This record gives sequence, C-alpha cells and structure tokens, in this order.
Amino acid sequence: MKNRNRNFFDKIERTHIAIKKLKYNDKLRNMMIAYEAYGERIEIVTIHPISDEKITNRLFNGRWIKNE
Repeated sequence: MKNRNRNFFDKIERTHIAIKKLKYNDKLRNMMIAYEAYGERIEIVTIHPISDEKITNRLFNGRWIKNE
C-alpha cells in the first residue's frame, strides 16, 4: 500500500490538515501538519505526531471532514 497523504479540514480551528506516516524519533508515526491556505500561499500553523486514535475521534465527532 502506498504511503499517501490524508487531507482533512478542521471545522473548529478553520485549518487544513495533512497527515502522512514519516519516520520521527526512530519510529514510523503519523505526522500532522495544520495549515492555512491563502490562494497560492500557505502558512503552517503547527506540525506534530498524532495517534490513529485521535484521527479517528476527530473524524467520528465531526471536527474533521475529509478533503480528498
């Protein structure tokens, strides 16, 4: 299976979310980038690891919507 980006929109923070599995601290982890898009320009808000459980919870409670 190809390691591709997963893209979402955070309805509370009004930010775009991109998630990809990357090596971080010698482990393969989901890395989340929250960013804001302004036409052709983007501004990164934060980058950090995120668990599968948090991703699932944010989708289940409707905070994140798929943006693919």
